[in-house]
Amino acid sequence: IDFYDQAISSSTGEISSKAFIEAIFFIAEARKLTKDFSGALQLYQKIVLEFSQNHRTDQAQKEMELISSCASEPEALSYFIDVTVQVNANQWELALKMLENRPQNSSLLEDRFLFMKAEILAAQNRVDKALEVFANLKERFPESNLADEVDRLMQDMLEDPQEANGL
Repeated sequence: IDFYDQAISSSTGEISSKAFIEAIFFIAEARKLTKDFSGALQLYQKIVLEFSQNHRTDQAQKEMELISSCASEPEALSYFIDVTVQVNANQWELALKMLENRPQNSSLLEDRFLFMKAEILAAQNRVDKALEVFANLKERFPESNLADEVDRLMQDMLEDPQEANGL
């Protein structure tokens, strides 16, 4: 990561701003995955504040909000990142096991953990169970910023359960 940082900081303007933003974004992602949350936050902020009109702004803003909202629970954020890595590697069973055995001190991320569980279940074509988890999420966290996405996914699953596979 430090080598990447050096390459970016020593750039003399020879790379396009899009490439520069991409580099900053992926350095931030690497910092997040290595649990350097403050370093990741600084880089996401750079994208949002200095390059506000680009294709990574919304995603960087969401990452900033996630990291900032979990500042008081870095262990929960770290665990969330670990589960996300398993999901991204299609390690569904391991991710589900991690979600079921997660520390219960992760109140700030509970809606996200439930959302992730429902998505995994849907990807495994366990639509009825995914719908149960989404309904539980809606009941327990009616004000969650995931509510609109939950409604959309539930609607899709209810309309065509066969298409729910691979959400």
